[in-house]
Amino acid sequence: MGLNPNGHPRGLPAVGGELVVRADGQIVADVSEWTDADHQLTERTREKLRAAVPAETFRAYQRWWRLAATWCASEGRVPLPMTPATLTEFVRVLTDTISDRTGRPYSVASLDQAVAAVRAVHTQAGWDGMPGTTEARTLIRDHGAQLADDGRTEKQSAIVTADQALDVAERCDPATLAGARDRVLISFSFAAWTRRSELAALTLADVRVSTDPERPGVYVRFRRSKTDQAGKGTEKLLPARGGDALCPLAAYRTWRTMLAERGITSGRLLRGVYQARTPARQITDSIAPRTVNDISKRLVGAAGYAVDEQGREFTAHGWRASGRSAARKAGASKESADRHGRWSAKTNTGDRYERDRGEYADHPMARVAAQQAREAAERRTEAAGAPAETPVEGSPLVQVHDPGQNSGQLAMPIR
Repeated sequence: MGLNPNGHPRGLPAVGGELVVRADGQIVADVSEWTDADHQLTERTREKLRAAVPAETFRAYQRWWRLAATWCASEGRVPLPMTPATLTEFVRVLTDTISDRTGRPYSVASLDQAVAAVRAVHTQAGWDGMPGTTEARTLIRDHGAQLADDGRTEKQSAIVTADQALDVAERCDPATLAGARDRVLISFSFAAWTRRSELAALTLADVRVSTDPERPGVYVRFRRSKTDQAGKGTEKLLPARGGDALCPLAAYRTWRTMLAERGITSGRLLRGVYQARTPARQITDSIAPRTVNDISKRLVGAAGYAVDEQGREFTAHGWRASGRSAARKAGASKESADRHGRWSAKTNTGDRYERDRGEYADHPMARVAAQQAREAAERRTEAAGAPAETPVEGSPLVQVHDPGQNSGQLAMPIR
């Protein structure tokens, strides 16, 4: 390494004006001139750091930190800076606590969020990397295993099939403000596999109509998302569907025209709608992510798809799983599904979004049973000296009986 004109190694900044070379050759900085100012953040910087955390996450962190600080005070422990032992003991208490909101033990996700909240407060206070979490996370993993043994699994939303999504959209009247807005919500959610926060954050400027006749549809730019906190952004094409009720292009054009007629040409894409108000106040400036969830649940519930066969309830996150499941069923590759859904190719996270809605005929083991029934029918007809009959597609080779019936038998088609 060369030296600069002052005799110091090139490429290394001086701190406190000096760089010291120890006897072992290691270069260390002389920090003797640091003052309190070198360790402080201005209030403006703190404000921007707080604003960088999503509002809902910030509120959740505040709740967890208040709980942690209150518990520390009652136990005679120091909350800031918190020791690893104190964090571990706090997590142990949470694993033994019943949530006031759900009436059940806290989930693994809730405990992970509690630990993240404690660490975030420490980072903001200048205690980055504290407290250590190794033992606390061991308790969380064990708690997750206990919940699984007790029959409590990861909470998932129900999904809708492509036909059901179309049915939900067809029930919305595009001649009304609410119906036109709801068709955009449904078609964009199903085609773009959005999270509710992403959909609520879209602006009119984030959507553009494709000018390529071979790629009709709309391009949607997601400026940032859960997996893109740095805000690099990504743009996805939502293909047109010939103008049906689930067509993103048709829905967008109708909604955009309605907004323009009311003088709205910029701002958020989705907005609150109040039909009873005066025309000037029929449309709000935006909607919150939780409103996206409320509207989704109301529309899907009105169509009769609120709860699936496993008792799972539909939420706005179900659109994301519904779109991926429909695409994979239609033959889309895992790679293209991961790219479109903005999942990392290095993980299998996107695979967890693939599920069916009780489509028994497509169950892999139902196909095995049907094949066995078909082969048994062929053997019987051959033994009787008659030509074998090939069951037509859709024939009830496998019937699902009521719980009180003999549901283990294979039922032959009526001949």
